[in-house]
Amino acid sequence: MRAAIVALAASSALTLASPAQAAEGVRCGFYGVDPGAPVDAGEVILDARHAEALARSGAGAARVEFRLDGAEAWDEEKRAEYDAIVDAVIAAGLEPVGLLSHRAARGGQSRWNDDPDGDGNNAYVEEFAGAAEALMSRFAGRVRRWEIWSQPNCFEDPDYALDPMNAGCTYILPRVLAQILGQIRARNEGLFNVDELSLITGGLLVAEDLAAPTSGADYLRELYDQPVWDALEARYGQRYPWSHLGYQMFIQPLGEVDEVAIAGALDEGRAIAEQHGDSSELFITGMAWAANVVGEELQAANLRTSFEFLATRRDVAGAIWASYRDAPLADLSYGLVGQNDAPRLALAALRDAAAGCEREDGGGAGSGPGASGSSGGSIGTSAPPVGDGLSGRPIDGKRRESSCSYAAGAPRGGGGARPDAGWLALLVVVGAVARSRGSARRSRRVI
Repeated sequence: MRAAIVALAASSALTLASPAQAAEGVRCGFYGVDPGAPVDAGEVILDARHAEALARSGAGAARVEFRLDGAEAWDEEKRAEYDAIVDAVIAAGLEPVGLLSHRAARGGQSRWNDDPDGDGNNAYVEEFAGAAEALMSRFAGRVRRWEIWSQPNCFEDPDYALDPMNAGCTYILPRVLAQILGQIRARNEGLFNVDELSLITGGLLVAEDLAAPTSGADYLRELYDQPVWDALEARYGQRYPWSHLGYQMFIQPLGEVDEVAIAGALDEGRAIAEQHGDSSELFITGMAWAANVVGEELQAANLRTSFEFLATRRDVAGAIWASYRDAPLADLSYGLVGQNDAPRLALAALRDAAAGCEREDGGGAGSGPGASGSSGGSIGTSAPPVGDGLSGRPIDGKRRESSCSYAAGAPRGGGGARPDAGWLALLVVVGAVARSRGSARRSRRVI
């Protein structure tokens, strides 16, 4: 009986709107998908063939993670590697949404959360901000939106606040993330001045039905309370460096999602932002349901329900489905297609949700024929901590208005992505809960 009810609910949700009505008046770049790791062990995975497959899914944007992948620095060779990746995405008609996660700089959690003096600044922060400057300069005109970090509130150790250097997952101290964001703002003044750079705060993890559910609210409040914003406002006339608040929603992962649950997850963050004078739009940098947990029909229904509802909210600038193709880890099925590229109903659901969307010119030119190449962009050896010593000229002070990265696994052939940790480990937890609701597991490992 329950299976019949679920199937009926899924069928109803899939027929809520006709394709012709689904995305009318919504820009195509609103509908995004995560292709997985763009490069693995020096081999480019997100090539032209893979990018074209993403475009055929109905997506208008692709989340592209810039990762060192074993390199020591973002030297010319490494940046050139990403020239090909970004150009392939653009050539396929997709808008690249850049991601700088913990993989953008060397070292782990013990390095990025090393902050004994409590000012949020350290060698990792300066290296990360320097890498961001080099990459944002290099890809100016091709990548405008950049997500900074991914799931900063994700931890494994319940005592993470007492020992942040061993918190697990991708937890980063709010004051450290604030310094990263502030230094990126200070280093990229020229791009901000001409509105060629738009930051998304690292997608806050919002998860339900886990042993330790989280909304991200406490983390967001602490991020807003950082003194670095006083320095930014005094210098630039704009308090916060971001244009979008990032969210990664894994809500109601065991059944049918509803608009009330989605709205509740976002409205809490919106209220906190407004309390701090922030009118930034929201951006969903990841959401997913597993076909082998909720069933293929309900996965598709949840995808469509989510995209269609999010598209009706004027405060949401975009949303990204967490996986184009299944990853083999734990046999969880989050992809629009299986590991053998067999399409799921979710693939058609995304196409239907995005049908009728409005395409727009621009979005950056590739470095191929008839397009401009990459600018230099070098990594600074030392970045000043954000504070009284901010450099750069003030801007007009007006807020710009605008419409663990999951790396899906795949076989070697066919231009697919390779298995990766991504935010996959969180999804492993969801699967475990589905199999045993009584589990006391506390892991939130995502990236």
